[in-house]
Amino acid sequence: MEISDLDIRYQDSGLVTRLIPEAPKSQQEEKQLASLLKFISQSLGVAKANSVEADEIANALVDFLKPYQDPSLNTQANKKQLRLQMSPSKPLSLQELALMAHETRLYKDSNMRLTH
Repeated sequence: MEISDLDIRYQDSGLVTRLIPEAPKSQQEEKQLASLLKFISQSLGVAKANSVEADEIANALVDFLKPYQDPSLNTQANKKQLRLQMSPSKPLSLQELALMAHETRLYKDSNMRLTH
């Protein structure tokens, strides 16, 4: 099995509020969440915690959560879509993907993008 292109789109319909009951309400809380997300990126092998790639991932996820900060903004019209794309320069086997994750370079080397 190989992956040559991957495009996943997620539109929230309530799962986020169940998993994260309180979205960050201040810039300080956003920074703390971003730091946690960078650490999680490294733990999952996606990107090193202090890398540009981890910053991109954390920023996309924090921005995705912003409508949940204020209940008045939490409407269907304001809910954003989270999109994960991967388009490596050559098809990647599961073994290659596992090696990239083990070396915390999956995001960069698989040409992965997470956007909101």
